[in-house]
Amino acid sequence: MQKKPVSGPQPMQFAALGGEMASPAVLGLLADFYFQTLPAWTIVGAVLGFISVGVHLVKMLNPVSKAPKAKQNQNQSVPKAP
Repeated sequence: MQKKPVSGPQPMQFAALGGEMASPAVLGLLADFYFQTLPAWTIVGAVLGFISVGVHLVKMLNPVSKAPKAKQNQNQSVPKAP
């Protein structure tokens, strides 16, 4: 039996988002320890991680939400001028 190709995001893509969000915060924490500026770079890293995950999520989910709209636009006919 053949598996159907799955459209849309895969579960592991969502798992990768966790690492994408945590990595900048951890790097910020390491920078804080090095420069002794706790918690400045940790906060900056956490905000950057949150923003990058938001952008990545929008890009990942956008094709899924546009697919039905494309079919609707193709089915609509344009009225001809008399």
